Amino acid sequence: MIYVTYQIEQEFQLNTFHRPLLDVTKRITPPLLLRIFKMPIVLATLAIGALLLPIAALAIMSITSQHLDPPGIIDGKLAPCPMTPNCVCSESFGSTPPSISPFPFSGSPAHAMANVREAVIAAGGTITTESEVYLAATFRSSFFKFVDDAEFRLSAEDSVIHIRSASRTGHSDLGVNGKRAALIRSKFDSSQPTSK
Repeated sequence: MIYVTYQIEQEFQLNTFHRPLLDVTKRITPPLLLRIFKMPIVLATLAIGALLLPIAALAIMSITSQHLDPPGIIDGKLAPCPMTPNCVCSESFGSTPPSISPFPFSGSPAHAMANVREAVIAAGGTITTESEVYLAATFRSSFFKFVDDAEFRLSAEDSVIHIRSASRTGHSDLGVNGKRAALIRSKFDSSQPTSK
């Protein structure tokens, strides 16, 4: 093993009286030097990995969300929201109250569904499924292209259109689906005939 030796007495030229106290020899082995020089590389690699791991996870979630379908109508209603806070729905299920109100309308049901369609497109949605009583649309986030679903069910007997807006993946949407439902509602309400 090769040793690099530093003698303190050579640097300070001390007298012999103090030499026993300060005659310290530091021995640094080559493996220790290699470990010292490799540490910044290891730390940099760990830092890069810590940054890239969440980005990779978000990218995987984005890809996954693009290959799922909206739940549609189940037992005559829009699907209930999952237990995660990334969904709003105007339908009630058993003891679970609706998280938002449905869209009331006046006039013909066909005209109301046409107004919902226009409101969804104006809010940036893409219509994926449409019938006389059901409309489904997708919305994509700007950066990772996460796909969210917005679904609408006409209830002509109650003169309302129920809405369900939900993220396909993830846990929280930071209120995006609630804000989207409010935006679509405002566009829908502005297209409704005013009562005199």
